[in-house]
Amino acid sequence: MAFVRSREAHARVLSIDVTAALSVPGVTAVLTLKDFGDIAAKTMVQAYPNPAIKQNLTQYPLAKDEVCYVGEAIAVVIADSRYIAEDAAERVVVEYESLPVVIDARDAVMTGANLAHHGAPNNVGASVAWRYGDVAAAFATAPHVFKESYHQHRGAPHSMEGRAVLAQYESAADQLTMWSSTQSPFLVRRFVAQYLGREESGIRVIAPGVGGGFGPKAGHYAEELVAALVAIKLGRPVKWTEDRREHFLTTTQQRDQFWEVGVACDATGKVLGLRAKCIHDNGAYLPYGLLLALTSVVPFPGAYTIPAVDASLDVVFTNAVPTTPIRGAGRPNVAYILERTIDTIARNLKLDRAAVRRANFVRTEQMPYQTGGKLPSGLSI
Repeated sequence: MAFVRSREAHARVLSIDVTAALSVPGVTAVLTLKDFGDIAAKTMVQAYPNPAIKQNLTQYPLAKDEVCYVGEAIAVVIADSRYIAEDAAERVVVEYESLPVVIDARDAVMTGANLAHHGAPNNVGASVAWRYGDVAAAFATAPHVFKESYHQHRGAPHSMEGRAVLAQYESAADQLTMWSSTQSPFLVRRFVAQYLGREESGIRVIAPGVGGGFGPKAGHYAEELVAALVAIKLGRPVKWTEDRREHFLTTTQQRDQFWEVGVACDATGKVLGLRAKCIHDNGAYLPYGLLLALTSVVPFPGAYTIPAVDASLDVVFTNAVPTTPIRGAGRPNVAYILERTIDTIARNLKLDRAAVRRANFVRTEQMPYQTGGKLPSGLSI
């Protein structure tokens, strides 16, 4: 299999002409979303739904009538070899109508901003607040208040082995078997079963030796679902192997957060209150729900005794590949903010950085320490 991918960051798909691709010797089929009928008339399953999500946007296995990032799959070519399939994919003609593009998450939250999804009310997928203590009083009475801005840029993980999937369907046994370079075979099985409306017992996902994962391979992707759909439709095994360019374009990435942080403290560097506002660029879709974004905020106050915290989070859509948990999955993000904040206090008050940390650490006699935050169940953290 080879995919025809969007060359536009945001556009309507007006037409897809596969005539020239079908004429290439060795090509079995060129399929778009409509070729799979009603079974593919819905968007993909979200791995971790969350009631705080306002706009629950996930992508179609193949683009329906709109593409929202460069590299989004539009059609799939099935041929006797990868080389034939890729040559034929170059012959598929897609007619686009370009739409306004959202690049910067800070611009995306502004009134009147361009929309990452045509027809959406705005670009905010979710807004969440994490608060405890009297932050207003802390800032009003503190001897010192400092403010900083931070950008934690995107990162693209690159394992030695890219993503790959092979799907085989045995019609007599009604059994679908998939081999996938995945960290989470049971998640892939559940996701494929839910989408296809099948029992998990009729689907087997095998993860052979995986050449590196680091988080992006812990989720599920459109290519796995398309492989399953094609294998069932054509009744033959199909395989797709990601090349490095596809990895840059389509494998999920990490971070891309903009932070505004304020800290109130006394003359010794003791933190009295913390305000933090994070705009999290989730790219074009929410395949993991809010898992990464929330984990970047909820760990406040970390290892420190901060009596009052007001942290807010906007999860924003842009026309970029989605972001998902990779390596520390949000926790390094908040740890970075906390440690830079401690350094800001030390620098401005001309104190030793280690001394400021010692002044704010949770002490042994305070254990088990309660931060002031609460879980949804009402239990203290």
